[in-house]
Amino acid sequence: MPSGSFWKKEIRWTRLKLAVLFCALFLLSGVAGGIFSNFVFPHLSGVPFLNLLDPHSPLVINRTEQVIINDGMNTREVYDRLKAVTVTVASYPSTFNFSERQFVTPILGEGLIATADGLIITTKSVVGSSKNKIRVFLSDKTSFDATVAALDGKSDLALIKISKDNLPVPQFALPEELIAGDRLISIGANFSESDPPMWQTQLVSLPGSSYFYPNYHSSEINDDFLTVNGSYAQNSEGSSLANRQSRIAGLFTKSGILTGHYLQAVLTNYLSTRALSWPSLGLNYMVLSSAQSSLLGLPAKEGMLVVSRPGVPAVALNGAAAVAGIREGDFIYRVNNGDFSAVKNSLNRVLSSLKSGDQIEMVFWRAGAEQTIKATLKSLP
Repeated sequence: MPSGSFWKKEIRWTRLKLAVLFCALFLLSGVAGGIFSNFVFPHLSGVPFLNLLDPHSPLVINRTEQVIINDGMNTREVYDRLKAVTVTVASYPSTFNFSERQFVTPILGEGLIATADGLIITTKSVVGSSKNKIRVFLSDKTSFDATVAALDGKSDLALIKISKDNLPVPQFALPEELIAGDRLISIGANFSESDPPMWQTQLVSLPGSSYFYPNYHSSEINDDFLTVNGSYAQNSEGSSLANRQSRIAGLFTKSGILTGHYLQAVLTNYLSTRALSWPSLGLNYMVLSSAQSSLLGLPAKEGMLVVSRPGVPAVALNGAAAVAGIREGDFIYRVNNGDFSAVKNSLNRVLSSLKSGDQIEMVFWRAGAEQTIKATLKSLP
């Protein structure tokens, strides 16, 4: 009996020692693994001969590091520059009298100072009726009466004018200067003494970078729009978006976000003629990517497929394109000696640099052969 009791005690003691030993080994292996993974293995990644042991089994080193992302935007600087060129626009019925303090709900929106002598870009919806009175409030809280200078026939833009000199003016960004994911800043209308509110969003896509079918376009309407993050809540029409260089990337209108390039084209057009006069081609089309055109048996190029849509013919009757001989089914991929690009060389972009009476050359594919044609542009009604 004593002998059996002794062996039982030995077995229990042995089991206890083994359990303690296993725990100690477990802890030691954890500590050793932590030391090797954090201090030894990262340095082994630079040893060239380790993969000679088994060249088909690569050495994989995992290391966690803190990464600080800096997109190069000085938010305060961009905000201050955008604030200086942004105005609040209020449009009132013509019967309203400021001095009598009548209660009326105005149409409120924003605008962008375009020239140092008081030309401002805003939207038709903000301007409202042609009989409305318009009041513009600058960032320094001073206000001025405004008159309508011109209404754009190709977009929702309106140009208004105040009597004020030495105003700050913005720079405009070209679409190719932007990339998807860029952070953009906008500020809201403000009547208070504090700084206006700021919104930040991200650029989702550039004009023409989406090829969802069908994507109908017209040479008579500018629809080169930017797309931003869906979580961005448009605060008011006429608000501008600035990029990290404080350049104007776009402006909100009822139809979409017009590009900075188009804003610049509108300004140039108006200053050259003191009116907004665009050329007309009379063409309706879909934009095809090179992959889509290849699938359709067309040259593997980005281009415009001339098509009709319900109630709208492919080429306008007696329009410049029809007179030149363009017809439905033609695939246009070169415009004025430049390859068509929905971003860099869109039809609207080319037309914005021309005027009525100018010629536009188009290279297109028809019936298995390449053809070239020149059309004389007419005036947009």
